[in-house]
Amino acid sequence: MKKALFAAALLALALVGSASAATAPSVATAPASSIGTGGATLQGTVTPNGQSTSWWFEYGPNTGYGVKTTTHNAGSGTNPVNVSAAISKLAAGTMYHYRLVASNATGTSYAGDQSFVTLGAPGLQTNQPQSMTATSALLTGSVDPRGSATTWHFDYGTTTAYGLTTPPHSAGSGFGAQPVGATISNLTPGATYHFRLVASSKAGTTYDGDMSFATPAAITIGKTALRVVAGQYVMIRGTVFGGATGTQVTILSQPFGEGTLTPLATVLTGAGGSWSYLAHPRIATTYAAQVTGANSTPITIGVQPHVSLLLITGARFSTRVTAATSFAGKVVQFQRLVDGRWVTVKRQRLDASGVAVFRAALLPQGHSTIRVAISVNQAGPGYLAGFSRTLGYTR
Repeated sequence: MKKALFAAALLALALVGSASAATAPSVATAPASSIGTGGATLQGTVTPNGQSTSWWFEYGPNTGYGVKTTTHNAGSGTNPVNVSAAISKLAAGTMYHYRLVASNATGTSYAGDQSFVTLGAPGLQTNQPQSMTATSALLTGSVDPRGSATTWHFDYGTTTAYGLTTPPHSAGSGFGAQPVGATISNLTPGATYHFRLVASSKAGTTYDGDMSFATPAAITIGKTALRVVAGQYVMIRGTVFGGATGTQVTILSQPFGEGTLTPLATVLTGAGGSWSYLAHPRIATTYAAQVTGANSTPITIGVQPHVSLLLITGARFSTRVTAATSFAGKVVQFQRLVDGRWVTVKRQRLDASGVAVFRAALLPQGHSTIRVAISVNQAGPGYLAGFSRTLGYTR
């Protein structure tokens, strides 16, 4: 009887000891594998610690997770069990957090957080070209490989069909924008070119939006004034790109009313390919410069009629309007400055010589500042409005 009671007590103690030794599973999260644009395989190990154990992964875009895989059985052994679960429907180029979770009758264990980034097609940004000349340009931009080995190039051409491409280059396989650039040459001076940046990886190919630029003309032209008074000169000048001293430049002109640009004169370049010409337009005239068959962008210089104003005998003022054409019969305005504004005192037609005379009696007593003006409508096609010098007169 006593032996039986002693055996029962020993069994009870054994059972209590066994129960106190039972523990929750041991878990460890391992790096993800098979990472793609929209999926990955999560990995880890589970040690059941002698009890029937289930496991699953929690995952999501942050450490709040929010999504879990299907629950699986890791058995009830005492050795680590490698486990894995494939997940899908992920966003490309996005970071995801995950952890392994296991549970048995004793409790639930949570492994440490790990993360991975799904593959994404390369990110691009195209910038404005740099170091532009008449025949070349440096195309620039940036490429983000987003974790995949990536190559890039530029498409370019005179239309959005492009047709030309730069050699491919590597942007690496890291994360973050990498500056890129490629020089294109043999371009046509004075032409518009379209270009785009293209990058490819196993995650896909990205085409940036179309951009464009215009190469400078092989020869430039500029002017020192937008307009001149009839009879005066204006300097026009420019540069031949890459031109040596002594390069011949042809000056072309097209006076108002004529149909085409025609040769006017020739000049030679100076240091750095610079050139200049003293133009004498008689009416509004368009000018261009030409070298080796390539024309500059044209410029136009406006012409104002020459309007004189003189005090003559008999307390009178004489005005005459002249230019390349006759202004006989046109109306001019005798004006006086009043509170900062020009006020017309009298309108009068010019005689056959383009002359008109105004009496000083038209002015009030005291000091006056006067001028004569001819409007653009009266000046006619090819001319701007004209104004005389100002005179001070005390009556």
